[in-house]
Amino acid sequence: MRIFLAVTAASLLGAYYYFTKDLIPLVTFAAIYSAYEVISRIDRLEILKIPLLFGLIFISVRTGFQYLEYPEGYFVYLISAGFALAIPTLRHRLGFIPGIAGIFLIGTAFFFVPDIYPMNQLEIPLALSAVVIAMTTVLPVISEKMEFLIDHRPFLVFLTLLASVYYSQFRETLYPGFRNLGDWIIVALTLMYFLGKFRFEIEDAVKEKSKISNFDEFAESAERAYIEDGDPVPLLSFISYTLFRSGRDVEDVEKFFRIFVEKERVPRYSFGFEKQLIMRRRKSRRLERLSLIKNMFEEIGGEDERG
Repeated sequence: MRIFLAVTAASLLGAYYYFTKDLIPLVTFAAIYSAYEVISRIDRLEILKIPLLFGLIFISVRTGFQYLEYPEGYFVYLISAGFALAIPTLRHRLGFIPGIAGIFLIGTAFFFVPDIYPMNQLEIPLALSAVVIAMTTVLPVISEKMEFLIDHRPFLVFLTLLASVYYSQFRETLYPGFRNLGDWIIVALTLMYFLGKFRFEIEDAVKEKSKISNFDEFAESAERAYIEDGDPVPLLSFISYTLFRSGRDVEDVEKFFRIFVEKERVPRYSFGFEKQLIMRRRKSRRLERLSLIKNMFEEIGGEDERG
C-alpha cells in the first residue's frame, strides 16, 4: 500500500513537471522517499519517519494546490502534519499518542479548508467526520471495552458524512414531504445497521448440572452444549479426554482444537497504532490467563502429592 501511494504521488508530480517543467517537487519527493524507506528498516530511527512523511505529504499536497491555484493557508500544513503523525506505527509503548494527535490535527485542518468551491461545501461534513474518527480512536485507547467502536468506525463515518451533507446542503431545498422522507431514511439506516449488529440475548437461569458417568451421555451433552449454546468447553474437554485415553499425542489434540479455537484477530479497520495497542493489551491478558493456569496446575500437583 505504501509503495502504491508513493508511485501515485510520484506520477502526479511527474504530470506536474510535464505541464510546468518544474522538476524540483519530483526530485525532492524522490529523495525524501528514499530516505523514508531506509529509516523504516532501522528500529532505533523510526521516530524520523514522522518528519520525512510530513515532507512527502506536504510536497504532494502543496504542489497540487499550486497547480490548481488554490490558496494554501493553514490547511496544507495541518493536513500534512496530521497524516504524518497518524500513519506511522511506532513500536514504543506510547506510540499511539502521535497517532491520536495526528487525527486531531486532521480534524482541525478541515476547519481551515480554503474558501473555494467545491472544497468549502465539504468543510462541515469533513470536520464532523474527523470528530467521529477521533472519538472512535480515543475511546478504545482509554478503555478496552470500547474497542468494538473500531469495527463500527466505517459506518459511523459514512453516516456522519451522509447526514451532514444532507442537512447542510440539500434539506432546506426540498419540499416538506421530502424533508421528512430524508430524515426517516437516515434514522432507518441507523436502526437497520445497529439492530443487525447487536443482538439481545436472554440469559437462561443457570441449571445445576448432574455428574455424567456414562461415556455416551458425556458425548451427547458436550455436543448439545456446543450446538445449542455455543459453549465449546465441554466438547473440548470430551475431545481431550478421548484422545489421551486412546494414547494420542499432543499434536493430535492440537489439530482438533484448531477446529474450534480461533486465533485472536485485530479489528479490520483499526489504525496502525491502534493495532499495536490492542495487541499489547491482549498479550497482557494472555499472560494473566497463563499465570492463572500455571497456578491451577500447581494446586492440582500439590493435591496429588498430599494424596
